[in-house]
Amino acid sequence: MTKSKIPPNAVEVEASVLGAMMLEPEAVPKGMELLKPEHFYSNKNRSVFEAMCLLFRANLPVDTVTVYQELKKSPKNDVQELAVYISELAQNISSAANIEYHSMIIIDKWILRQLINFSVQTIEKCYAEEDAVELVEAAKAKINHITDKINFMEPEKNLGDELKKIYEDLQHEQTDGSRLAYKTTNFSSFNIATGGILPGEMVVISGQPKGGKTTTGLSIMLDFFKTYGEPTALFTYEMPFIQYAKKNLSLATGTRYDYLRNPGMKNNAGELHYDKRKMITTFDKAVGLFEGKKFFIVDEVLNEQQLASKIRYLNRKHDVKTIMIDYISLIEVVQKRERRDLDIAEISRMLKRLTNELKLRMIILSQENKEGKTAESTALEKDCDFWFSVSKPINEGKERIKIGSQELKVDGGLFVIDYKNSRHSGSGGRFITYYMKNGEYKEIDPERYEPNIGEREQEDLPI
Repeated sequence: MTKSKIPPNAVEVEASVLGAMMLEPEAVPKGMELLKPEHFYSNKNRSVFEAMCLLFRANLPVDTVTVYQELKKSPKNDVQELAVYISELAQNISSAANIEYHSMIIIDKWILRQLINFSVQTIEKCYAEEDAVELVEAAKAKINHITDKINFMEPEKNLGDELKKIYEDLQHEQTDGSRLAYKTTNFSSFNIATGGILPGEMVVISGQPKGGKTTTGLSIMLDFFKTYGEPTALFTYEMPFIQYAKKNLSLATGTRYDYLRNPGMKNNAGELHYDKRKMITTFDKAVGLFEGKKFFIVDEVLNEQQLASKIRYLNRKHDVKTIMIDYISLIEVVQKRERRDLDIAEISRMLKRLTNELKLRMIILSQENKEGKTAESTALEKDCDFWFSVSKPINEGKERIKIGSQELKVDGGLFVIDYKNSRHSGSGGRFITYYMKNGEYKEIDPERYEPNIGEREQEDLPI
């Protein structure tokens, strides 16, 4: 009979890290920053580490006495054995100087165990002939998760050593269009507020249901696409492909959305509103904008792992660097936590990591609660680079709004965008946009605004 192999581990190193944490108080936060209980192979070492974490978070000293007292609370623990073991941990360590290096060894062994467990499970599922596509997606997600851990273990970069590369990158960025700060053609206040969106930056657009967040997000993405031609992907959890496609065609070509949704609409004389001439005009414009380019609409119902895998796939195969997600609150997680806000916080962190790693320009749409915060979790507000809130005053029962010194009478086409937060500047502000009946959606100068402006002919509309 073949003897079973022992999984990779470094129990002695685990013990040295625990001893260092009890020896020097400053080693405790270092160990907690790098390690989690699941990284420990030894159940005994894991229990000791968990006790240390509890004590530290309670602002209590972490030493042989307090750790022993904490562990005694569990009836599962052998009290006499614990006392001897904890005493040995502290006695066998003379310095905590190598705690970071030793912690990396523990994580390295944990990654190897994860790979083994994952590989064994995948092999069993393959023999069971489970769905091949789902297995491949799960494998990608797991490998990406492990890759994140490996990236975390890479050595820190020293600014002095990186100066030459930074200088060369700056020279390259002056001529490389992919490093430009992308700006919109229809929202000058958005450009002023952000200075343009750089690779690696994440924008949140939030609002109440039917408050204009999808229209605003799509308009910005279409502006980017028309101006820079970069491969783009839109992930829709709210509408199927055909509805989302029609919404995009309406905004991109200046075609009334209700015509595209219901092309059979007729006037009182029985004539089609959207006749053949208008339809040809729409698709002539659309061909000029989209043919031969990459503008993906993904309407699959993906959990957070599948979403991350799909983004990586589109980035790798099609060089997609501009992404919008509509909207984050509808994304489900594989392992649900006790509260939904914790799920959303984890999804937000995952999207932020992807944005940084793949150098994406990411726009995320989110529902708002009644207090004007992103619904279900405030983590999104903290993770993003820029946060805008979109509202439709008429839906809120308002008859007038104030923009600077201007007081405006509202109608059904008027939207307000509030610049809520930025990690790059302290400037805020408010501006108005208007959704024209002809499908256009753009910022409006308050001084040139008047109610029902969207009913007028396109050439008379303010820019």
